[in-house]
Amino acid sequence: MSRDDETILWHDYETTGLDPRSDRPMSFAAQRTTLALEPIGDPVTIEFAVADDVLPSPDACLVTGLDPDRPGTVSELEGARTILEVMMQPRTCGAGFNSMRFDDELTRFMLWRNLLPPYERESRNGNSRFDLIDVLRAACALRPEGMEWPEREPGVPGFKLEDLAAANGIPHDAHDALGDVRATIALARKLRSVREAMFDYLAEARQRSVVQDRIRAFRKEPFVHVSARFPAATRCASLVVRVADHPRFRNQILCLDLRCDPQRILDLDVAELRARLFTPREERPADEAPLGIKGIHFGRCPVVAPKKLLDDASIARLALDMAACDRHAQFIEAHRDALEMKLAAVFDEEPLGKGDVDQALYEGFVEDEDAAVCREVHASRPERWRDFERSFEDARLGELLFRMRARNHPETLGATEHGRWRTHCAARLAGADGLLARIVELRAEGGHDAKVLDAVEASVRRRVARLG
Repeated sequence: MSRDDETILWHDYETTGLDPRSDRPMSFAAQRTTLALEPIGDPVTIEFAVADDVLPSPDACLVTGLDPDRPGTVSELEGARTILEVMMQPRTCGAGFNSMRFDDELTRFMLWRNLLPPYERESRNGNSRFDLIDVLRAACALRPEGMEWPEREPGVPGFKLEDLAAANGIPHDAHDALGDVRATIALARKLRSVREAMFDYLAEARQRSVVQDRIRAFRKEPFVHVSARFPAATRCASLVVRVADHPRFRNQILCLDLRCDPQRILDLDVAELRARLFTPREERPADEAPLGIKGIHFGRCPVVAPKKLLDDASIARLALDMAACDRHAQFIEAHRDALEMKLAAVFDEEPLGKGDVDQALYEGFVEDEDAAVCREVHASRPERWRDFERSFEDARLGELLFRMRARNHPETLGATEHGRWRTHCAARLAGADGLLARIVELRAEGGHDAKVLDAVEASVRRRVARLG
C-alpha cells in the first residue's frame, strides 16, 4: 500500500472529569483526513449516557455545558463499539491534541471496561497514533517563526488549545468535542503550511520503527527531546542521552537530561531514587533538584531530533548551558555501566496493582484464551452473558462482564445480582455529599451557569435515590 492509503482520524472527548482511567466519556467527535490534512467524509459524533455508578464532576460539566442526563445519548458500550469500528479501519492514525496523555488513555479504559480490545486500534493493520501538542511544542522550541505563541506568563509559552487557536486566528468552539477537533486540524494545517518538512518529519514518529531507527542512529550521543515533562519556561525541550533500556518494557528507553547533574543518581540509593521519582511533585520539597531521568516510549510518537538542529537562537530560547551539558555527557559516558545498573534497579520493581477492576488494565495483559471468550461474549445475546462470567482464567474479566451486564442490561440480573450491583453503586456514590457541597460552593462563587449546576445536582440526587 502507498502512503495515499493512510488516513488520520482526529478525535476528541468531553468527559465527566479529569482522570482518563476513572472518568467516562460524555461526548465524542472525530473527523478523518488525508495525510495532507484534507477532510474525508462527514464527522462522527456520539453523545454518551452516564452510567448509574458514575458521579459527574460539576466542574467538568461547567466546562462542557453538558447535562449528564440529557436525551439522545447512547450507552458507553454502544458508543465504544462504534468508536472501535471507526478507529480499526486499516491504516488509520488516531490523532488529537494532548491525545496520548488523555484521549488515548480514556479510549483504552473505555474499551477495557467493555471487554473490547484496548490496544489493537493503535498498531494492527498498519494503524498508528499521533499527538499534535508535542509537535507544536517542538516548533515553539526549535523553529517558532510563522506561528503565534501565546504566553501563560511573561516568557513562558502556553499550550492550551483555545489559546493557540485564538492567537493564530482560528475559530474555535472551545470544549465542544467537534469544535476541538476542527481547531486541532486547523492548527495542524497552519503549522504544516509554514514548517512542512519539520511537521512531516515529526509525524513520521507515529511509526514506532521510525523512532527506534532514529534513536539507534543517535547511538550514545546527545539528542533533542521535547516533552511536557520538561518545564514550559525552557520550551518543554532539552538535550538528553540514552543510558539504558527499560528493564520491564521493551518499547521504552531510559535517558538522562543533560541539564541535570548525573552525579546525584549515583549518590542516592535505589530506595531514595524511587521515592523521588514516584512521589507526586506537589508532595516533594519545592527546592528539590530534578534528577533528570526521562523515559521515552517508542509507541507514543515522541519528539526526538538530532542535536545539530540546535542553532544559537534555539539554544538561547531553551536556556541551555552547553558547557554544562557537555560536562554531564562526559560524566555519563565515563560512568555509563554504573548508571545503567542503578536505573535498571530503580525501574525493575513491578508496579503496585490490585486496584478497582475498572482501572486494572495495566495489571496484566489478557491471554489469548480469555480474549477469545470476550469476542464470544460480544457475539452473543445479553441474556447469555451470565454464562461466560466463570469462563475466564483472569478474574478481572468476570467482574468486568458482570458490571457491563448491570450497566447495559440490568433486566438480566437476578435478585442476588441486583443486590451485588447496588452494593457496588453505593461504594461508587459515596462521594455524592462532597459533590453536592462543591455545587453549593460554585453557586456561592457566582458567574457559573446555574442551569448546568441544577442539572448536575439533579443527576447526582437521582443516582443516590435509586439506591433506596
